[in-house]
Amino acid sequence: MGQPVERGVRAGGSLPTPQQRYQITQQFLAEIDLDDLAGVIRGVPKDKNARVLILTGPEKTRIQLPGLSEMWHMLDSIEAAAPSLPVALEATSVADLPWVDEPLTAQSIVSEKTQAEFGVHEFTLANGIRIVAKPTPFRKDQILMISSSPGGNSWVPDSLYVNAAYFADLMQQGGMGKFDFVHYQEKLTGKSVNVTPYLSELEEGFSGSCRSTELEDLLALLYLYATQPRFDTNSIASFRQRQENVLRNMLSTPYYQFAELKQRIKYGDTPRRGLNRLEDLPKLNSTTLHHIHQERFGDLNDLLLVFVGDFELEQLKALAQRYLGNLPVRGRKESWKDLGLDITPGHIDSTSRGGIAPKTLVEYTWHGGFENTSQERYHFSSMVSALQIRLREVLREQESGIYSLSFNGNVEHHPRPVYRITLGFNTDPGRDEELMQKAIQVIADFCATGPDTALLEKIKSTQRQNRQKAEQENSFWLAQLHQRYKEDWNLQGLLTEKYLELVEGLNAAVIQAAAKRYFEDKNRIKLVLKPK
Repeated sequence: MGQPVERGVRAGGSLPTPQQRYQITQQFLAEIDLDDLAGVIRGVPKDKNARVLILTGPEKTRIQLPGLSEMWHMLDSIEAAAPSLPVALEATSVADLPWVDEPLTAQSIVSEKTQAEFGVHEFTLANGIRIVAKPTPFRKDQILMISSSPGGNSWVPDSLYVNAAYFADLMQQGGMGKFDFVHYQEKLTGKSVNVTPYLSELEEGFSGSCRSTELEDLLALLYLYATQPRFDTNSIASFRQRQENVLRNMLSTPYYQFAELKQRIKYGDTPRRGLNRLEDLPKLNSTTLHHIHQERFGDLNDLLLVFVGDFELEQLKALAQRYLGNLPVRGRKESWKDLGLDITPGHIDSTSRGGIAPKTLVEYTWHGGFENTSQERYHFSSMVSALQIRLREVLREQESGIYSLSFNGNVEHHPRPVYRITLGFNTDPGRDEELMQKAIQVIADFCATGPDTALLEKIKSTQRQNRQKAEQENSFWLAQLHQRYKEDWNLQGLLTEKYLELVEGLNAAVIQAAAKRYFEDKNRIKLVLKPK
């Protein structure tokens, strides 16, 4: 409301309500056409002396803001580099243009299978791409999609890694096909469809969502990202400038420096685990990005896609035959590459100082190998949930000594099964040593006795309730089906009764034994940041 109030006071006029402003806007929008916009653009002054340039920035003496002449030079450079875009699009608007110009011939389905017990249909296209589909009634007009292909940026050499790290962001910034980013956004006006490419260390793929009527839009976007990305120099330069501004502000903060130190202690001086650096930004270039795209998305014969939500199976199959059936394949048999980037083993303690805020940051990490079975994964997550509650009860409620607490555990399946548990909190510098000792004591006591009856029942009750709710959500089925098909796990583990068997078999001794296994002190890292 600040700006409308200011305008009302300065102009001496009335102050409409938000509802009135909306009604007025709707009324006048209907009366504006392309000729009106063209007239406004033609009326924009071309003379520098008729324009006003305003520069804002953080109030920090260490940051050198550009002078007036430098700012005008930057503006002139941008205007000179910008493509000359027509105000009006010949005969049609962007919204009327098709996503894909070339006709796509439907490719055959070579195999099909139905898992009736789970409402799942599988089919494989002639180019090797697999599709898993589960129509659901859970949420009307919602379709979710996830896809993956093994390989990822593990095959990108370290010298080109910065391009792989920013690859997905730049892929989206550039647009696709005949649509640059601006026209792409215009084309999406009024639509809810979204497709996001990704390139992680071990795989590449897409995630997305749409309304039931937008399924073709979703598949067309996926097809264009896979076949016709736009890595133009202007969008790369713009992205580089924005990242540089962000990094310049972050680099001077003690928390960024602490995060950088943490990664270096855990993984050494590899660019794949370090934080973003200013000196890497000039390495971003369209040639390398196109090369990475061709290597990672130019052969999708091993692509797995999962669709869950409100759709007709026959419609999905027909659209998949056209858009997914024409994705590029070269027939490579490929997996990810093991880069050996494990957390540094051993017992490591590190204390550093930075910042003037009266606050100490503490982070503990326990890590090691993992027996990757469904039962062990369940015992691990149950132990983490129980201990999280206990730590919060003691450190936050009983001791009232921390501002915030995070405690989580996760399992990575590849390149080899490993676990990682992280405890983090911040506290008053006068109590940091006391609370670090208290946290370790809580964990030691938990390993010695396990959870009490009340805590155990709380965990089991929460698990039953969460499972019942999750089974009515598309996101649950999307994640579960993707993981199980990707890892070639049996779908029987998805049965409600199978999960409830695990819950009923959970007891204090099982959780205690898990705590003893995963809190061995031989692989433990303690990192502390104290104020100067």
